[in-house]
Amino acid sequence: MKKIVMLIDLGNEYEANEGLLMDDGKHGVFHESNKLCMVRVSKTEDPDVYRQNGGSMIIGDFEGNDFAPAVAGFVARMRRKSALDFFTETIIPADEDITFNLLGTNRCSR
Repeated sequence: MKKIVMLIDLGNEYEANEGLLMDDGKHGVFHESNKLCMVRVSKTEDPDVYRQNGGSMIIGDFEGNDFAPAVAGFVARMRRKSALDFFTETIIPADEDITFNLLGTNRCSR
């Protein structure tokens, strides 16, 4: 992971935050209001500055300044977990209605 500046989309302007670029170069994590947030990012003309170009997801609560070890632990746990385990152990117990397009259709029967 690489330390970067992330320009976070606030709707009509961007806010600069310190962040970490994931190894894939397409996602970053930043710390705000005791939460770690993951966003999709794209390069800017500056190699150390990336701009949010997609939605965001809170990946957990965090207090402190050095969140790199927490992000590294998160990545390691996700790499060891199957997608099915992630859904059955994390998404479904969250008791929230979330829409995914995993079957090639946007329909969900209840």
